[in-house]
Amino acid sequence: AIDSQYCDFAVVLTFRTVIAMALSPQASCSGRTGMAAMTCLLLIVASIAFLAPTPTHAADVTLITQFGTEITFDSALNLLPAANISSVEPAFGQLGTRVTIQGTLLLGGGTTISSVQLNGVSVARILFSNNTLCIVEAAHSAVTGLGHVNMTSDTGAVTNIPNAWTYLEAGDIQTVRPASGQYGTVVTIQGTNLLAHAPNISYVTLAGTNATLLSATDS
Repeated sequence: AIDSQYCDFAVVLTFRTVIAMALSPQASCSGRTGMAAMTCLLLIVASIAFLAPTPTHAADVTLITQFGTEITFDSALNLLPAANISSVEPAFGQLGTRVTIQGTLLLGGGTTISSVQLNGVSVARILFSNNTLCIVEAAHSAVTGLGHVNMTSDTGAVTNIPNAWTYLEAGDIQTVRPASGQYGTVVTIQGTNLLAHAPNISYVTLAGTNATLLSATDS
């Protein structure tokens, strides 16, 4: 994100056409020297990367001050094509659901995905990410329903796919009978949405030990 309070430059990227973007004129980088000033300028450039055409273009960067002074760095910026999310599988779930997101240029010129949101909720974990694949684990959501999938790379590049993920009602274990036992004890677990909207249960643990699953239904 760009903190526009520090910058009032206009940034012009030149390839075949000219794209200009003016930031807030309310304050400037004056008085900011060294790395502070450099950071300010770098943030401006990053803010317009999403305007890139297809395919990749090398672009000039021109800074224009309020006094009309122009500073240009030729072919200083590679404008990348926009990322694209092609699939989200499964497209529904709840806490703990592992979701596979596929597409192209997902890293946005960076090296990793820094954050993912499913219907506005940040995922619990990002298990894997590269330029074409991202695997995440859904977090708890108190609200159910359909929403967008948003991804942000470590460059700050953002991509999304609308209405691609639905939070469903979470499973709930209500009773475990008997509540004690040993090897061979048959235990009945009851509740709601126990399959967590999946076709079956993969495994069950009792006190951290894998149990033999005899049968399973959603309740």
